Amino acid sequence: MADTGTDFLTFLRANYPEDYIRLSSDDVSDKLVTAILHKHQAKFDIWKKVPERIRDEYFGRVPEDILEAARTDNNLTIDEVREIEQDRKEETYIPVDITLSAGVMACAAAKYIKFSSDDMKAIHNKSLSVMDRGISQKDAITLASYSIIRRQVSDFIASGNMTQKAGEELIDAAKAENRKIARKWQIENRPENILLRCYLDLNNGKTDKDSVLPEMFVLASKVKEKGRETELLKKLSYPQYKDIKEDTRILFNLLLQSHEIGNVNQSLNKTRSKVNKNNDNNKTFVAYQQSGIARAVKQFSQIRDNVRS
Repeated sequence: MADTGTDFLTFLRANYPEDYIRLSSDDVSDKLVTAILHKHQAKFDIWKKVPERIRDEYFGRVPEDILEAARTDNNLTIDEVREIEQDRKEETYIPVDITLSAGVMACAAAKYIKFSSDDMKAIHNKSLSVMDRGISQKDAITLASYSIIRRQVSDFIASGNMTQKAGEELIDAAKAENRKIARKWQIENRPENILLRCYLDLNNGKTDKDSVLPEMFVLASKVKEKGRETELLKKLSYPQYKDIKEDTRILFNLLLQSHEIGNVNQSLNKTRSKVNKNNDNNKTFVAYQQSGIARAVKQFSQIRDNVRS
């Protein structure tokens, strides 16, 4: 990223995430940097007049009442800011990026989100219950905050203060972040679920071996590390895993075998016997090659070695 100054980048990320993202390219031009700096120079100068400690407390997204005071006061003090905060009657504005990811901040509608004191209490209480499930405090607060955001967006759309498109964009971004957090929790606590999802995606052609096998290898290692082999093998008996393609099943069995998960040798031999049925040795070899199983096995071995190294 071009050197536009740490303070200016902090200011942009908190208040103008679209322009912050535009400056995130490795080959950003000096012309673009100058244009964005010129565009926000006036407000940035006011923002800089706010004591740094206050800016940090709001993660760069300084409330309008404090900015208004800085506009006319060249020596705004922390004590003066505390008086402004004390005088607020209705809402306490919290920086959006304290809970939103950079991806969500990039949504133009994110700037409309404000948390009242009641919202903050609700976020606090909900985050505590979420943490009881083993989710980190940061992620718990994020999940709890997004539930408030979705409610506010729905209200904005209903009242006509936000377009349907803008609201849906923000809600979709929030849901994506929720899914990311949920996936992270699953990997740490129920890795077999993600591994089996990858298994089905590979079988159904939603992904390919090149992209998914390294991830499946890591997930199988996590299953072993967390002692979740029994749960994995139990779920493999569920109906959705009965009609798996031969190539995919053999590949998955080899994956389990490489991690010494369960007694998969019998299953592997049974599958191979099915492939060999009613074929002599030469025909079996040809069918084996044509099915792509041999190539898949070789590919898996190479990927396994790469991941381990």
